[in-house]
Amino acid sequence: MNVQRPILQYRIPQVILPIEELAYIAGLLDAEGALLIYKNSKSSGYTLQLVYRKTHYDTLKYIGDVFGGIVRPSKRDPKSALDVWSLMLTSRKAYYALKHIYPFLIIKRRPAQVCIEFFELYWRPKLGTGRVSDERQHIGRTYAAMLNEYKTKPGHKHQSHGRIGN
Repeated sequence: MNVQRPILQYRIPQVILPIEELAYIAGLLDAEGALLIYKNSKSSGYTLQLVYRKTHYDTLKYIGDVFGGIVRPSKRDPKSALDVWSLMLTSRKAYYALKHIYPFLIIKRRPAQVCIEFFELYWRPKLGTGRVSDERQHIGRTYAAMLNEYKTKPGHKHQSHGRIGN
């Protein structure tokens, strides 16, 4: 896709963690996380989201504390007696997390690159409740479709958004 990159540079807040911890967080995304680009139901815009689901609350709380997410109870797996928790990082928080863990990703490296490119081309500071331009709509649709190409579960269906992962 030949879309010009915006002149605006995105400043990434520095997360000071040992390399081993960033690699661990990346490994969790590779193994158990999901990347999504989806169309908002309340607006005509698209959103980037990084989702972790685990039975171990403290691990998700740690990642949430590092990147600014909130851990919430999730739908329990009927095959398990354990509680399940979800951590969702949306928009900028997802982008910042991906920028930090990207060098350590293996399985979801290319999908993460798609998400990073999407955010850098699509995101603009919120300037009211105005309509999303046709150009940005096109970017959102295109990158959601690109991410959708990396789905790992056969037969997994989602309407009007791209997703990879669990």
